[in-house]
Amino acid sequence: MPLLGDVIQIVTEQTLLGQVIRNVFGYVVSLADPVTTVEEIADQFILQVAIVMLPMQTPEVSSVGVSVRNLDNPEEFIEKDWVGVGTNVTSGPVMPSYVASGFKLLRSDVDTRNGSKRIAGLGEDEVTDNTWNNSGSATTLDFLDALADILFALPGLTEMLPVIIGRDPITGQPDTGRISPVLEAQANPLVTTQISRKAGRGE
Repeated sequence: MPLLGDVIQIVTEQTLLGQVIRNVFGYVVSLADPVTTVEEIADQFILQVAIVMLPMQTPEVSSVGVSVRNLDNPEEFIEKDWVGVGTNVTSGPVMPSYVASGFKLLRSDVDTRNGSKRIAGLGEDEVTDNTWNNSGSATTLDFLDALADILFALPGLTEMLPVIIGRDPITGQPDTGRISPVLEAQANPLVTTQISRKAGRGE
């Protein structure tokens, strides 16, 4: 049962062309309910955020799972299966696994840098030169809303605000003493990359 002020880290895992695709999300508990579990948080995140990615991704993207970790209580952790594929069937052949649509999470204070998300599974027909043609589409706007919205964990009354979690400059580990609420999410009109997703470089 996450407590008021606990910092929650959620990681999505997908695969594309043999590469593991991960994105990390942060939340802080702003309204706690003692009946809420990390499994219920995982279920709600899948419904409210994770599946909203799929309409932006081609069918070659497969979803594997979602993990939820309470950074303030290591005993509260779960890995949950998440089965689903991208549903964007009109964007042409999929681009390499390291090519992505980019999203910026604007910080509300200076405790952290701005955050970012890189969503794999772009199709060739939605890119012109270096421009992502669907950066203003309805599916993209839905994902922007999901990135900035409060996460409601049912059946309890727990609410969690999206935050950017800072990292220790030496260890690279999350630093729960440095968090910044997400002020707004923006889509990058230019195609971006995630080098660690290249074949032979990490996962």
